[in-house]
Formats: sequence, structure tokens, C-alpha cells
Amino acid sequence: MARAPLIEVCVEGIDGLLAAEAAGADRVELCASLLEGGLTPSFGTVREALARTKIPFHVIVRPRGGDFLYSETEFASMVADVEALCDLGVAGVVVGCLDADGAIDEPRMTALVRAAGGINVTCHRAFDMTRDPFEALEALIRCGVGRVLTSGQRDTAVEGADLLADLVVRAGDRIIILGCGALDPDNIGAVLARTKLCEMHFASLRDAPSGMRFRNPHVGMGGTDLDREYRLTITDGDVVARTIAATRATGGALAHASVASVDKADLADVLTLNNEHAAELSWLEAPKLAHMIGEAFFAGRIGSRDAFLIAFDETADYDSPNFQWFRERHPRFAYIDRVCVAPHARGRGHARRLYEALFAAAKASGRPLVTLEINAEPPNPGSEAFHAALGFIEVGSAVIHGGTKPVRYYEKRLG
Repeated sequence: MARAPLIEVCVEGIDGLLAAEAAGADRVELCASLLEGGLTPSFGTVREALARTKIPFHVIVRPRGGDFLYSETEFASMVADVEALCDLGVAGVVVGCLDADGAIDEPRMTALVRAAGGINVTCHRAFDMTRDPFEALEALIRCGVGRVLTSGQRDTAVEGADLLADLVVRAGDRIIILGCGALDPDNIGAVLARTKLCEMHFASLRDAPSGMRFRNPHVGMGGTDLDREYRLTITDGDVVARTIAATRATGGALAHASVASVDKADLADVLTLNNEHAAELSWLEAPKLAHMIGEAFFAGRIGSRDAFLIAFDETADYDSPNFQWFRERHPRFAYIDRVCVAPHARGRGHARRLYEALFAAAKASGRPLVTLEINAEPPNPGSEAFHAALGFIEVGSAVIHGGTKPVRYYEKRLG
């Protein structure tokens, strides 16, 4: 049975955001000028949105309509906008840059990720204009992008469902595939069942007549469509609610996968999942796990036996040589001891959600670093790529357990 995904609604302006929130959206993409595919909204709109809404929203940073091959001055304005939005406190930004040959512009996307300072970064449907979707996916992962918005390189998600399903599998837990493309109450369930997307995106828009009583028939402020001056693009909250309901019905009315704290009632499930993967994590007995959870700075789970993450801070009573390596070097930090995603739950973005929850907890507590180790033997390029995409850098190495186990140490500095 499919899980209901996280729902992001694309809106134009503050009224659209409020309508989507009231209809039950989990997150919003905030735009101006959806007639042009979405442009950067004003900072006044963003400030008002932050003051009025409770759900997170990501802000598109797109200086103009048309293609995604930007001039130097356009790109400089994008970097400045991302930095300013980060300073304002938005949850994320939505960006996209291509080169002239239809590939992801990696230097520019990497620069935008760095400018974002650790907040969520989504690549928008510039991805759908690339020459090779799998090459583009790997490029975005290298750049550190957290999710990609895509209709499967077709006009609609129904047409692009096969590629969307392939992208979900290829992405694994390295990047989230945010599926979109003319989704509505009638088709979203079928697309979800086919693709197993963990996040879905749609815009439920309709035209509404202007309230203007006086209308000058001789002047148009935006091109030749004079009637357009007196039509407003609004978010239809009823359609948003019905589309969300359709996803819940497909998933048997299950809530989307969210991070919950591990408590005593969860210990047996966490122990079972850990020991099913003891070769990668090390075997635990029940008393040891109970002690670890008691000492943990962060112990999060998704589902009962889907995924978990355990992390300690510098105050923990924990004898791991890897933990001690970081404690000798840093006065305040969070250390990821273990993270596990069950095989049946992979490809849904669970690991990234757990990491993002830990980053938020560490930042809120004033801890500037998140740390971990990766085994050097056997090599684990998948783990290295996943952590590089999240912003971890290698800072050292050691050989532990009597000279039998080489490890590499990594840190992520929180903005």
C-alpha cells in the first residue's frame, strides 16, 4: 500500500499561499507571475508570508521567463537573492541553471547551493529541459541540491510517469524526486501508485474576474491581451483539498512519512532494524541500545521499522573511538553514530529527512557542526556521494580496532 506523499502546492503571491495552507498543503512554492512559469516574488511578499503562515515555503529565484541560460549579471542577481532569502529565514529556495548544451551548469548550481547557507535547495523544471535526465540527476547530487522538481521530461506527470519511477529508484536517498505535471484529483493517485514518489507538487489555479468597475478599453499593461488586465490568477483551495484527499486515499489514508522521536515503546523495532543490518552498523543488545537512546542528543525514526538515526552531542557518555576523535577537537558538536533505512523504504528520501531534522535540532541548540565517519574499507562511494551532497567535507582519518578498521572523518558546518 502506497504511503501518501508530502504535498507541495505552487502558488502566486501571499493570497495563494494562505489558500494552500488552509486547504492542507504541507509546503508551498512561492512565486510571482506563474504565466511565465514563476518568477522571484518581491521581498515584501516573502516577509509578509513569513509573518502570516505556519507551514514552510520555498521561494523561486528566477529573474526572468524564458530559458535557463543566464547572463553574468542575471546570475549575480540570483546569488544575491538567494543570500538575502536565506537571511530572511525562508525554509528553502528553488533555482535552476543550464549550459548552452542542455546540461546542468554545475559551477553555478554549486555556487547557489553555497549561497543558500544550508537551507533547502530545489532544482526546478530546468531539469526537464536537460538532454540526459540521469546525467542531470547525478550532476545535481554532486552540486549538493536536495530535491529536483520534474514531470519526467514530459508535459504531464501521467506522460512522464515511467521516467519519474526510474528517477525515484536511481535517486535512492541521495536526492528527493518532487513529481509534478498537471496533477489533479483525477490522476494524482494513479501517478503516485506508478512512481512511488515521496513528494508531489501541483498548482490548482483558476482565473477570477477583477473587481474593477471602471475598465479602460484602450490600454493594456501587459501585451496585447487587453482582457488579461481584468483577470486574476488565484489558487483554488477546494481543488487543492480534493487533490490532497486523492493522495491520502491512494495510500489508505496514511499520513506522509515524518520524523518522530524514538521512545521506549520503539526500542524493540529499532533494535530489530539495527541488527538486521549489523554488518554495516554493529550488533546491539537491548540494554546497550537503551543506554544509547538515553544518552542521545537526537534519536529520530520514520515509521516503526522504516528508518532511524541516532546522534550524540559532546556531553554524551559514549565510548566510541570515532566519537572521542571529534570530542578531542570540538567543544560543541553533534555526532551521527548510526543511520539505517530498511530496504523496503529506500528511495523515499527518508535518510535526507532524518539528516535535515538533525541539522535543525543542532542549529537550534547552538551546535555549529554535525560530524560522522565513513568506513574506508570496503569503499562506500554511495555514502560518500550522499554526504557530499549534504555538504559534508573530509577532515581526517584513523585506523581503529587495533589497526584493523580504517575510517574517514567528515564534518558539516551549519550556517
